[in-house]
Amino acid sequence: MEAENSIKNWSDKLYNPRYNKLTPDERETVLKQLPFVDSRFTFLRFERFERFGISTDTAVYFCDNKEFVFVPGDTVTLGWDSFLEGMNTQTQKEMTEALAEWEITDIVKYISDSTSPIRKTTISPMLIEREVNTIGWREVPFDSAELEPYKEEIQKHKNSGSFELYNQFRIERKHDRMIIELYQPISLDELINNTHADG
Repeated sequence: MEAENSIKNWSDKLYNPRYNKLTPDERETVLKQLPFVDSRFTFLRFERFERFGISTDTAVYFCDNKEFVFVPGDTVTLGWDSFLEGMNTQTQKEMTEALAEWEITDIVKYISDSTSPIRKTTISPMLIEREVNTIGWREVPFDSAELEPYKEEIQKHKNSGSFELYNQFRIERKHDRMIIELYQPISLDELINNTHADG
């Protein structure tokens, strides 16, 4: 029973508001002692991140040539229940232009129909990969037979902007090199199995 209380006491520190109340030194100590550290993940450094006027001190880990950041758990409000103060003019203009392609005129109704209801939920602590890791895209050579169905479209768009996204392929310019990727759908079960296989 004492061991169970000790584990709960330790894991509670990984959730806000308790995590926020720890000093930076206490946070660093807790984050260096997480069970996955040294087994698969290496503790790299303790770092402060700031966004939208909010800052937090957290750990950066390294695994499989990728950096991950620890994000404490928290109880949050999710969903949509209309604008609290309405959209500012610039946002409304941009959304109106973007949605006009699909002949959507009632933005508020569209957003309301496309979002879930307001609710509170607790999100567990997690590690977030620092670089975007897209799912289902794989690079293929420009002369690949797989691109044959898209050849005309690729030729038409090959010299356009730095990043173009189409139905089944995307073209990206990286350091004077053009990269083309094909999309291969992946199911949630496949994604979970691949993630578990990666450890």
